[in-house]
Amino acid sequence: MYKKILVPVDGSPDSERVLDWVKPFARLGADIHLVTIVDSRHLAQAHEFAQLTESITEWADQYLAGLLKEVQQEFPSASASRGTGGPAREILRIAGEGDADLIAMETHRGSAVVRGIVGSCTDAVVRSGKLPVLVLPPGGASVTAPDKPSTILVPLDGSDLAEHGLELGIELAKAFEANLSLVRAVSANAYGGSIYGMDHGFDASQAWSDAVQSQEKEAGDYLNTQANRVKAAGLSVMTAVPTDTGAGSVIDALDDSPSTMAVMATHGRGGIKRLVLGSVTDKVIRSSNAPVLVIPANSISDANEAETDV
Repeated sequence: MYKKILVPVDGSPDSERVLDWVKPFARLGADIHLVTIVDSRHLAQAHEFAQLTESITEWADQYLAGLLKEVQQEFPSASASRGTGGPAREILRIAGEGDADLIAMETHRGSAVVRGIVGSCTDAVVRSGKLPVLVLPPGGASVTAPDKPSTILVPLDGSDLAEHGLELGIELAKAFEANLSLVRAVSANAYGGSIYGMDHGFDASQAWSDAVQSQEKEAGDYLNTQANRVKAAGLSVMTAVPTDTGAGSVIDALDDSPSTMAVMATHGRGGIKRLVLGSVTDKVIRSSNAPVLVIPANSISDANEAETDV
């Protein structure tokens, strides 16, 4: 399990609520390291105002010291540091130099004093780094975190990358004594275009129904195989094959249980899409209220290079 968790904070209540989801890991022995980033771009704008520049860094240091004192009341080994520069780059630098093995951060935040740690920063940290990132979606800040997750939800699409998420899900379920829930969505909408151009007498609705049922059976058989792996590890497991979009099925499952944590793997993308999370993972993070532990593809040395839905 994780040994050191880096938690970027910026003075906003939402960023600090990430700590509530980190504490279950800390109770298992992980150390917490708080970090505040002073965006160098804003310091550059204030160069001719030396007093203002000094007050920004002074505020950041005082804020970090106060929050650290609070955290150390429960976790004495917690530590903290301040970085100066581009937020994502600084977060990854501090994580690397401090031997962190997990980063935990909220997706949308913006402080009038310490700027730059926003949703796009989370994307950049996932895409540019090799560490898993526990992401608290915007709506998650209003949800009371449990003492520990009761269910670990792992969406699967048949890819090696997604199945790596299952390996981590099994490890988390063991550590938290939680149940595992496996989901593989089958979207009926995928067959909508196949009915056009057929003869007038063709029973499109029956063909559509047969196609969906075939996919449901295939998905169910696949999940049963994966469930057997979970049972062999001595864990309780549930499976579901919803007829919904991949993101929709995960969001519904998360919203039904506020003590659920999702584990999702995502592919890196090149070019202009490089800082955009995979479509399903991104939609889940933006629309659900539960934390999502995102595994970037470049953290898995043998990850399949082909694109997946997750």
